[in-house]
Amino acid sequence: MDLAYTDEQNMLRESIEKFLASEYDLSARQNLVASDTGFSTQHWQTYADLGWLGMPIAEDFGGLGGDLVDTMIMFEAFGKGLVIEPVLSTLVLFAGALEIAGSEDQRQAYLPSIVTGDLQGSLAYVEACAPTDLHVVETTAMKSDGNFVITGTKSVVLHAASAHHFLISARTSGKASDQSGISLFLVAADSDGISRKDYPTVDGLRASELILDQVEV
Repeated sequence: MDLAYTDEQNMLRESIEKFLASEYDLSARQNLVASDTGFSTQHWQTYADLGWLGMPIAEDFGGLGGDLVDTMIMFEAFGKGLVIEPVLSTLVLFAGALEIAGSEDQRQAYLPSIVTGDLQGSLAYVEACAPTDLHVVETTAMKSDGNFVITGTKSVVLHAASAHHFLISARTSGKASDQSGISLFLVAADSDGISRKDYPTVDGLRASELILDQVEV
């Protein structure tokens, strides 16, 4: 088994590290952490222009179709540079879940906009009652007049303040701890009934408690 990086993978790592070394010194990062958005929208667009936002997204949706190793190399470099842009929340959590669970129409509608830097998203899946158990979901989605109405609270929703859309896990059947009966709902961040309690994380990122008060989807 050959575990060596390819020339293309080495070039990817080197290009990210070079950019971060010149644009992401500690002082600049601290200024961004203290800013209103908590990250640089200019850097975010640069990541899109350089193709990094498309790395883990399939070519069918405008991405580069990189494999797990490509994505790992990219995020290793991001981690080394202490990047605070919403790369994890948007590329891995939101886009990753949408590629797996979304409909073809949803994937075509949203994934290309992530690649171009025009859309950010976050996966709202953590419940305060059991933050490490994905099967415990107290947030409910009840059918009403052909739609669903979501009620509950999600914790540690990364970069919720800048997200345009959320993927929200909610229970459509069964008890709160059942492994089945959980669905994902794609919800616009500005939907009626959504409110947030924002806070910084220990590493300088932004997160929120997401309150869902009869959100209709």
